[in-house]
Amino acid sequence: MKKKTELIIQHEEFGEELFHIENAKYNLYEVEKDRWEFVIYIDTDSAIKRSEELKKVVHAEPTIEVTVILNSSESKLTETMIISQKSGYDYSRDEYLSNIYYFSHETVEDFQFEILELKEDYLIAKMEGNCVINGSNGIKPDSKIATITEFKLDKSLKRTT
Repeated sequence: MKKKTELIIQHEEFGEELFHIENAKYNLYEVEKDRWEFVIYIDTDSAIKRSEELKKVVHAEPTIEVTVILNSSESKLTETMIISQKSGYDYSRDEYLSNIYYFSHETVEDFQFEILELKEDYLIAKMEGNCVINGSNGIKPDSKIATITEFKLDKSLKRTT
């Protein structure tokens, strides 16, 4: 069995929290001509390290879903490839591309996903992003998320946001 890896949440106001990643998966699929969606999903099952302040107000098991829009020339995944998305919302299409759930549903901004190792049914990647967790900055991100973990290929995974 693979050793569980950690999701790191670095809060500006409350410090670092660590959560065990229970499930990490990805898919890449064509949604229309020259439009591909690369989607990742992470859910956590237990806390390794919690902020004492946040622990008092919420039992957190964060989930994350991020979709990056790619074109046909970007549709072949390769090792060292960096997949990024500036905004968690696509204003031109009026649709959400990401979701992190902690207290409530929020977007992931400045998302970056670097493929470190690529195999037939999984990949190992370094993932980072910014998000609003507690709203201490209003609508600006107040936390950073990061992990290096194994994402299993799940061809049934589609964007739900």
